[in-house]
Amino acid sequence: MKRICLLLACLLALMAFAGAAENDDMTDALRAEAISPDQSGTFTISYWVCRLQSEEDEWDTGGLHYELVLVNQTGRGLRNVRFTAYLSEPLRAILVSPTWYNEPVRLGAAEGGELPLGAGFGWSPAVVREELAEREDISLDDFYDMLVEIVWSGGREVIRLDREAASLPEDAPGDRALLSEEDVADLLAWAAG
Repeated sequence: MKRICLLLACLLALMAFAGAAENDDMTDALRAEAISPDQSGTFTISYWVCRLQSEEDEWDTGGLHYELVLVNQTGRGLRNVRFTAYLSEPLRAILVSPTWYNEPVRLGAAEGGELPLGAGFGWSPAVVREELAEREDISLDDFYDMLVEIVWSGGREVIRLDREAASLPEDAPGDRALLSEEDVADLLAWAAG
């Protein structure tokens, strides 16, 4: 019985290692073909990361908010537009569920029509306090850096998002600001406390 349990434990460890290696290989392949948002011939892309609460509030598990806005800049409508976000490894490690879920949408043509040109996708992931407390090496860039694979009927683009690509829209609420070094220091203090 002990041998079976040991064999099972080894098999599970091997599967986890193989899955992580496969994910790294896929991310490396996507990174090689990724373009910056301003190089997209299909979308105008807006992206930002912010802290949800005011300076007086303590962090809670929903203290981060991500927003991605895709606007069709082509002359034709796009069907089944959806994306997969590939987060930095340090960020994946501290989130309860490191998956940015989104539903497929239809976007109208840039020259007009009945469908909206763009869609916004928001995400407020929960942070695992204990995991963050063990990661003193997490940086501001870890919260911003991601690859976004956007697919639609008949097309695909891989976009590289980072701190340089992030900016709040002019109509953002006044209490919103891009995530800063100070916010990350506060988050780390919250995790350690």
